[in-house]
Amino acid sequence: MSRLYDFFPRFKAGKDLILSIDLGLKPPKTREPDSVQNSSPDKKKRLAGVLFALFALAIVMGPGPGILLVNPEASDPGAARLFLGMPVVYVWAAFWFGVEALAVTLAYFLLWRKPA
Repeated sequence: MSRLYDFFPRFKAGKDLILSIDLGLKPPKTREPDSVQNSSPDKKKRLAGVLFALFALAIVMGPGPGILLVNPEASDPGAARLFLGMPVVYVWAAFWFGVEALAVTLAYFLLWRKPA
């Protein structure tokens, strides 16, 4: 390895950058850990509880019994069956799916991922 340094004085090997030969390349900056990742276990437990409650609510309200709130009665002629041109039931389920995806994404970035 020392011979390589003789020929290429700016050779750098590391886990972030494999090779840089005077091209002006710099290793990427390490990401600052999020405040939640370095916080106390109590904060993490509270956030985990909030995200779990949000996810459970979305499970119940989306495809579960909550859909009865927006599903119009078949015999009601004046019921609104469309929202912006889409069926109300579909929009309702898609909204709660988005809430579920948001809860899982936040849990990944703030709770499950190990700090850098």
